Amino acid sequence: MTLDKFYKTRFEPEHVELLKPATRDYYRKAWALYIGPMLGDLPLVAIDDDRISAFRAGLRKKLAASTSNIVLSKVALMLRFARKMRAIETVPIFERLPEPRRRPKEVYSEEQIAAMMAVARRHGTDALVILLLALDAGLRVSEICALEWRDIDLKEGTVLIQRSVYEGVVQTPKGTIGKLALTRALREALEAHRLEANHGPLVVYRRTNSRRATTPTATPHTPSTIWTMLGRIQAELGLKKAGPHLLRHTALTRLANLGASVYVVQSVARHAHLQTTQVYLHTQQTGLSREAANLLDRATAAGGFGNALATPATIAPNPR
Repeated sequence: MTLDKFYKTRFEPEHVELLKPATRDYYRKAWALYIGPMLGDLPLVAIDDDRISAFRAGLRKKLAASTSNIVLSKVALMLRFARKMRAIETVPIFERLPEPRRRPKEVYSEEQIAAMMAVARRHGTDALVILLLALDAGLRVSEICALEWRDIDLKEGTVLIQRSVYEGVVQTPKGTIGKLALTRALREALEAHRLEANHGPLVVYRRTNSRRATTPTATPHTPSTIWTMLGRIQAELGLKKAGPHLLRHTALTRLANLGASVYVVQSVARHAHLQTTQVYLHTQQTGLSREAANLLDRATAAGGFGNALATPATIAPNPR
């Protein structure tokens, strides 16, 4: 059996079709662009260490190391599934490509955040709510689009993140489902927005002007329309155009900079794995190095490292 036949008759219907729409699409694109053309015609038993090594090298010529590693992980999963189905006896070795160290991403400064909030207020309560859902609660754009009023308890001051939307299909969110506490600013913005907007079950809608309609109509937001709304705010302030995920990244980085533990950041981010959250803690490095520098400065001011840091030895009296 070739990998192509195995993928289409076993792996796709029994594994891929059970995944979320976004993950299904990624599998299909990876198969159509890379896996199928390079490995599809090979018999499963012919895909050995040498074949995977050549496949790995071929991917690296076309893709970044990080993307190549994702595609390699998909092939590894296919072959492990094939072994489970007893179509092969062993799975070849998959070595990850070395990835360059990622530089810290830029985040919005406090001044830029304040400026965006001021502009959002002029654009309406919906724009302010969208910004605060990302900046204070750390929601992903797909979660903002799917958020419903029944998910929000203004009396308790909480929001339950339990759904997201992908190409119009409502699904569970990435990571974990979780309940978050509302900040005072977000709570007040939601209260004001609820008084002004009562279009349906969703918290935010986009207002569209149809040539035929005499009044603006409200339709659900999509990640694309929120990109557009945010782009207008950025353009008005002369900021570099960036997507809404930068707001979420800023939210989590702010928490880390304020000294929040990795578990606090993970709770807000709703990351399934702690390793994902640890990426944001690199921002604490400057603060920690400043603390180290202050310790050395105090040691020098006290008369040198020896006087400040060394504890004089005390000799216990001889009981004899």
